[in-house]
Amino acid sequence: MKRMGALLGISALVTLSLAYFFGEVFATVLACVCTLLLIFSCVLKKYRRNKRVKVIFSTAIIFALIFISFTEFYYKPIVYNYSDKELKISAKVEDAPYESFGNYYYYLKTTSIDNEDKSIKILLKSMNDLKAELDDCISFYSKLMVNTNDYYKAKGYYLYGAVDEKDRVLVEKADSHSYRYYPYRLRAILESKVNSYMNDENAGICKAIAFGDKKSVNPNVKEAFSRAGLSHILVVSGLHMSVVSMIILFVLRKIFRKRYVYCPLTILFVLFYMVMTGLSFSIIRSGIMMIIIVAGLMLKEESDPLNSLGIAGLFIVILNPYSAGDIGLLLSFSATLGIILVATPLSKYVIAKLKFSNRIIIFVINIIAVSISAIIFTTPLLIIFFHNISLVQVLANLLVSPVFELLLLVIIFGSILALTGISWLYTPFLFVANGLASYINLVADILGKLPFSYVNADKLYVYVWMGLCLVMTLCIILIKNYKKTVPLVGLVCVLVLLIGIVTDYFLNYNRCILKVYDCGNGITATVTHKGKSVALSCGGDFDYNSTDALMDTGESYNLLSVTDRTKNRNRYFDEFSEVFDLGSVLIYDNSVDLTKNNNSKTTVFRKNYKAIVGEMKIEFIVNNNKVFTYLTCNGKTLLILPRYGDCTNLDKNYRSADVVIADSPNKNDKLISANLLILSCDEESFPEIWSRIHINSNRLYTTYNGDFSSKLEVW
Repeated sequence: MKRMGALLGISALVTLSLAYFFGEVFATVLACVCTLLLIFSCVLKKYRRNKRVKVIFSTAIIFALIFISFTEFYYKPIVYNYSDKELKISAKVEDAPYESFGNYYYYLKTTSIDNEDKSIKILLKSMNDLKAELDDCISFYSKLMVNTNDYYKAKGYYLYGAVDEKDRVLVEKADSHSYRYYPYRLRAILESKVNSYMNDENAGICKAIAFGDKKSVNPNVKEAFSRAGLSHILVVSGLHMSVVSMIILFVLRKIFRKRYVYCPLTILFVLFYMVMTGLSFSIIRSGIMMIIIVAGLMLKEESDPLNSLGIAGLFIVILNPYSAGDIGLLLSFSATLGIILVATPLSKYVIAKLKFSNRIIIFVINIIAVSISAIIFTTPLLIIFFHNISLVQVLANLLVSPVFELLLLVIIFGSILALTGISWLYTPFLFVANGLASYINLVADILGKLPFSYVNADKLYVYVWMGLCLVMTLCIILIKNYKKTVPLVGLVCVLVLLIGIVTDYFLNYNRCILKVYDCGNGITATVTHKGKSVALSCGGDFDYNSTDALMDTGESYNLLSVTDRTKNRNRYFDEFSEVFDLGSVLIYDNSVDLTKNNNSKTTVFRKNYKAIVGEMKIEFIVNNNKVFTYLTCNGKTLLILPRYGDCTNLDKNYRSADVVIADSPNKNDKLISANLLILSCDEESFPEIWSRIHINSNRLYTTYNGDFSSKLEVW
């Protein structure tokens, strides 16, 4: 049977992805349904000889059972035995630590838990730099919590702990090092050469493209790339791997001549590059495909791209069934699948139809075909997981793709030559790299700021559009008249999407949207109206990062107010003010440390203060060092109560609001009435807070049930 690897790999990945996101019950039902279908395919004459159908159903059954077994006998025992407990932990750093907004993150594999030998992966978050490097040992006490982040969970970090400056943490330097240490050390040295030559923005772009270090990318740059649909170039994957590997293969072929020498050496380089760039699932996928291609070259056998993709996917999910929940892997796999299936036929069809022969025009058509193919297969995932899509990504890729490969090569060669210390040797390469990075950054910035370049896809019309595209695709397959139907269907789908975007814009232009985030004990809340957005708090628990959640919305913020000294309200002020280009910052008295804030538009107030943002009127009422926040928009009102304030100090005209947000009891809060009361707290603290709150409200919402998002008037 042809393309058995593709059939097995795609079936396994799809099965495990569905099982991961829908759970064990779904996996059980899926296994039962596929078992019945397999039986029917063996009984019915029409499908008795169809081996592909049997392979698909059999693979789905096997991997659904693998998921159930893995969850029951590996994942659940770890979570049950070690979560929600204060434990003494000794562990080894097994991946490169990183810093984000003043917090330090360490990937650990335990050696002992409460003095018992145990090896599990955990993520440690620290407020201080522990000075721990790869392979060092860390000992500490921490309460471990269940990690719900799909990225970490897919990598096997099912639990996380947090330590602050009060906790005692011991670090022991490593006596010996693992296989990862030396590639990582080389990466650090090469990155230092790039850092010494470029500004932070360009250096971050170059390091992400060449070495997979996307943690060093400036948040504003990352947001611009996302809006322009260029995020994929900041993640080392198939394109990066193929460019670098083919150059190495070309050089080694010229040196050694014999394929039994240069092919194994190229494979060794691919493995080294995979480790150096971080061993993410997208890197592993592209690395395996490249190894198959080079091995085929050595054996004089032409590899099939679709088969190679399936084998790579199969290898990854067999080693770790939860890897199917990694969004990066799914996007990388989908984009590659789209390029393999659609890009070449599409470009050939356009070239033949329009009878182009000019090489430049053909090159441009190929770039557009690759971009469209990847977009077709990744857009549903982007909508489902990120709720945002870029409408300028084809144009952005057209402008960036011709220089991207050159940028990748000059960064690598320039940083390697910099190891010699001979400036005239490496400076020309890094000079060119700096210029190309500036160009790509400029393209992303300009296109990302265009009107409707980046739209919120979590809308009804988007899901209707996706359903229409699916139905029309099925119709194309059934009709089989591709030449006439494909252009017509493509045009209809584009028109439906544009009509939906324009209609939604005008219908919702005057809506005032309130969002209150599930950030644990504390408040992170935003209000948006007519393209203007304000953030009225940026707090939460230590193990929650409100900045990441707010970045996912794709909004820019005109105002940030911080009115409380407690970390529950202002914990993420530093990173928030660094990430977002804020129009103004309002701070009550000494609520936060301003030494790190370089925003010249910061205003400190000590008495009642009013702010106008568009049609939103925000009043800050100060009484006994407590600040009540009262927002009015479209005739609707929002009241945010301070922590442990006294409501008798609030004038009568402010005691009633459509929505009231609180994260703690207030004295005399029986004076407050609301259509909706939103309690921002975790599930553990809710009973104690609720027993002491006496606000008169028609409805209650607690954020531990999830983020709240609705029109300000609510009901």
